[in-house]
Amino acid sequence: MVAASEMELAILKCSKLIALHSITKSPERKPNTSERYKKFASKGEYNNWIDDSYILMGQASYYNQDYHRANENFNYVIRKFTDSPNRYVAYLWMAKTYIETGENDKALEIFKLLERDGGFPKSAKKDLNIAQAHYYMKNNQLDDAISHLKTALQSHFP
Repeated sequence: MVAASEMELAILKCSKLIALHSITKSPERKPNTSERYKKFASKGEYNNWIDDSYILMGQASYYNQDYHRANENFNYVIRKFTDSPNRYVAYLWMAKTYIETGENDKALEIFKLLERDGGFPKSAKKDLNIAQAHYYMKNNQLDDAISHLKTALQSHFP
């Protein structure tokens, strides 16, 4: 792969960012009992860039065709950053890795999960439809793929 060295460099830089800038120590308890403070104090990571770094490492691994390592990164984001909107990005990319590794049942499960999720951002609907079209093209179901591509285009050009 031509871009393999650039992808490895991206992974290295993200790993360095995580190692140097991750903040997992909880703040000292204050006598504040508001729900907002409780939610903040219970976070496992206090740097907002860490989940982005894991996503980027997963995407770089995906492009390097290291799907196992990519899935590990996406799964980590899903498990550790449950309130982050990046978990939807992680789910989409995880479905893409499952498509590439031939684990179509798992990819389909993720698509169903995301379609049922009421919190799924409208801005990511286009990406979801593109990923689903990819799934159907890989499985030679071209009519379904065309349907999802049309939906993606309609959401892009309302």
